[in-house]
Amino acid sequence: MVLPLVDTQVSGLILISPSHIPQTILVDLSGELHSFPLVESQKLTLWHELGHLQAAVLVDKGLMEGLTDYQHEWVADCYLVWRSAREKQGLDLAWQQYHRRNIDVMKDVSFMSHWTVPVLSQLLSRYNLEELTRFATFDALMRDFLPQLEQANQDTLDEFSSLIHRSFSTQASLHLPSYMYWRKPALRQYFESTLVSLLGRDGANLWLQEQSMLMTL
Repeated sequence: MVLPLVDTQVSGLILISPSHIPQTILVDLSGELHSFPLVESQKLTLWHELGHLQAAVLVDKGLMEGLTDYQHEWVADCYLVWRSAREKQGLDLAWQQYHRRNIDVMKDVSFMSHWTVPVLSQLLSRYNLEELTRFATFDALMRDFLPQLEQANQDTLDEFSSLIHRSFSTQASLHLPSYMYWRKPALRQYFESTLVSLLGRDGANLWLQEQSMLMTL
């Protein structure tokens, strides 16, 4: 957790409990348990919490107005992407965070409050590694990115939450191929790479076909 401070030299206090940071996460897909390993999860947790402090900086500089809790989360993850790109000279950890956010909501839609994928998807498709590392500061990146960003409103997020629950919940036994059909193309866009990382290409295609998403793009 992060505790912002009003101080001229210290922006905040970050508290991390290593024993509560998972090294792998498990998800049940179509009755089969799949694992997803988490690399350098403590470092990513620290970067995410630092991102919350950076969100306050963006507000102070007038780049964003008062932030909702959800905006705080995606700004923090954008900082994680930028920081990991510059320090690791790669995007593996950025994509790991992307997949983790997806897997968390696959397991439990109560994690929608941290489902930053709609923003991370835009960030990772707009900038390659070289372009991300070219930004010397995080606020320089956000000055460039924010005017181009499409932010989902709460009604849209609620619809995604309902469709995600219907698609991934082990309790949803009734097959409704047309349920929230207008959101399925975007859902496939957001989740396909994560499904491939868990199931492989053939397995991901089979799952998408079972959910009537294979031909929705």
